[in-house]
Amino acid sequence: MTLLAATATAGAATPRAPRAATLHVAISVPSVLYSNGRQAWVANTGKSSVLELSASSGRELLNVTGSRFHLDNSDAIVQYGNDVWVSNAASDAVTEFYSKSGALKHVLKGPKFHFAIPAAIVVADQHVFVLAQTGDKITEINERTGRLVRYLQGPRYHLVRAVAMVHVGNDVWVASHGGSLTELSAATGGVMRVITASAARLDVPTAIATDGRYLFVANRHGSHLSVLSASTGAFVRVMTSSRLHLDRITSLAIVQGRLWMASTWTHAAFVAGIRVSSGAPVVLSAHAYGYPAVFGDGHHVWVVDRIQSRVSELDGRTGRAIHIISR
Repeated sequence: MTLLAATATAGAATPRAPRAATLHVAISVPSVLYSNGRQAWVANTGKSSVLELSASSGRELLNVTGSRFHLDNSDAIVQYGNDVWVSNAASDAVTEFYSKSGALKHVLKGPKFHFAIPAAIVVADQHVFVLAQTGDKITEINERTGRLVRYLQGPRYHLVRAVAMVHVGNDVWVASHGGSLTELSAATGGVMRVITASAARLDVPTAIATDGRYLFVANRHGSHLSVLSASTGAFVRVMTSSRLHLDRITSLAIVQGRLWMASTWTHAAFVAGIRVSSGAPVVLSAHAYGYPAVFGDGHHVWVVDRIQSRVSELDGRTGRAIHIISR
């Protein structure tokens, strides 16, 4: 692995950290992760399980597994209150379990929910929003009861091959590969606004992230990121880079004023961090990952790598490795 950083010499060896000393279950094809800064929940798809890890030590705290959980090819995971929600593509189900004990609470599946392969998942204002892999429908669920609330589908939602969602306060923003952003009210499911491709310099969106103030959208074409106001959807600026292939970004996360990004392009995968204020690079790690995805909490960047079966915890400002967890 090479490391190119504003504070390090190009080509310097990547700093390595001790592995978690008490990891009992092997990390196997990790797909997605959610962290609140105290613990991290990892979808360990190779073992059809979810692991809870300590953010401070990297040690394993809990292993949630068993056929009754239907944790098969998990594509998204999020904690809301005392519950963890997981969307599972292979079982066409959404699983809810208690974060403290790992006890099963609900498995939602079947014709009533009509998930059509659940992909992204967001929880806001006591509602769970599950995006279908087809990208043209969102299933809304009551977070407290697990009951179906409504389907969000049709021309007024402008969900054309939607690929990602984030929530800002009590609203949900959806990025569509077809070239638009849709803002939804989490309380009602109603459309707040639709931002067109021309208004926001969107060119086939691939990922979205927010710091609460701004939305950052990666695009398949144009080698730029679109930055918008998270409160109004107004276009703010584009971010470009002479050192990064911004048209290859597949995931985004914002931590401590840094925008972290990952690319899963074959033979060209990378993880990089840039300063939100200036776009200046903080870290560029190339030839180090097989199939990375980035996730963030208040202080840490988490990188899961399906091909290398590894979870890396990095410092959110510098990219320094805190823990590298694999076995």
